[in-house]
Amino acid sequence: MNKQWKWIVAFLLAALLMTSIGIMLHVGKMDKFRHEQLRQQSSDTQKEQQDETKSSAMVQEPMSEVEPLELYEGGIHITKLRVNHLENPLGYDLEQPTFSWVTTAERESAKEQAAAQVVILEGTDVIFDSGKQSNMNQLCYIPNLNLKPYTRYEWQVNVWAKDGSFSTSERAYFETSKMQEPWEAKWITSSFDKDISPYMRKQFSIDREIAQARIYVCGL
Repeated sequence: MNKQWKWIVAFLLAALLMTSIGIMLHVGKMDKFRHEQLRQQSSDTQKEQQDETKSSAMVQEPMSEVEPLELYEGGIHITKLRVNHLENPLGYDLEQPTFSWVTTAERESAKEQAAAQVVILEGTDVIFDSGKQSNMNQLCYIPNLNLKPYTRYEWQVNVWAKDGSFSTSERAYFETSKMQEPWEAKWITSSFDKDISPYMRKQFSIDREIAQARIYVCGL
């Protein structure tokens, strides 16, 4: 009787695992589809802005001198920093990530973003600095990056508003997973019948204090 219950429990655990994997694959496909849509929208927007710049350059009119705006620090709130629409993603395939953020402000004149700057760091080293750009898309910014596998990066945004207000976001992070390098692992399988989905586990011990640990798993 106990053996029969063990088989029933093993079957239920396997069914739950297969259902979870199916849900994760479906969510991943939907996120990839949305990511491609936003990337195409960003590309179309940049092309339109380039066309407008070329057209305006053909007409040169004398410009009157304008007093520079006073720079107000603060007033803008930068929130919802996302990478590929995820908050602080950990262990994702991020070969060409997209960055997005949301700005809010109490003053009506500070609500519209006039320019922005994205800075990305690896540890204390700055690996990317966009510089101040007036046409940066805060919903889908795609920098030119060369990321390493298994690496944690931090990033933040500086935003300037139309009225001269300025603000810097808090730092967010993302961490890459395995990329194109070969696996250094061994396949494990069960001696049970192929129609049975076993529950497999591995116990191990570490005799030193753990600073950070990641497990990368592939299943077929």
